[in-house]
Amino acid sequence: MALQELSEKFGGTWKMESEENIAKYLEAMGVGFLMKKMASAMKPTMVIEVQGDEVVVTRKTPIKDLHSRHKLGEETDIVEHDRKYKSTMSFSDGKIKISNVPADDKGKPNTLIREVSEDKLVQTYTVDDIIATVSFRKI
Repeated sequence: MALQELSEKFGGTWKMESEENIAKYLEAMGVGFLMKKMASAMKPTMVIEVQGDEVVVTRKTPIKDLHSRHKLGEETDIVEHDRKYKSTMSFSDGKIKISNVPADDKGKPNTLIREVSEDKLVQTYTVDDIIATVSFRKI
């Protein structure tokens, strides 16, 4: 039931419109200067879909496509910004929450919350006391 609701609400293709405070977030995450500049300059397209019991997110950028797969409530190994994490996705109150815990000594605990209002998706990233947002429009 949760996957069906998640698919209906978040499923589809989303084009990035704006970002706020992402450079500070990436800096707090320990991302290097060049990677920060590239990340801030890109306006990726994101595709969210449910495939069986997995939520698959593909971020399409001019450089490469990035894929993540999660099963709700199950821990998954991921790599973000060359850092390894144990990642868990949950879905409640109409929001997707992804909690990332470092699996090595390079990363920091962080969260990502996705929520949709009409045809707009807002991602809120949190690390330490820094909050950044990225807004997408459904296409």
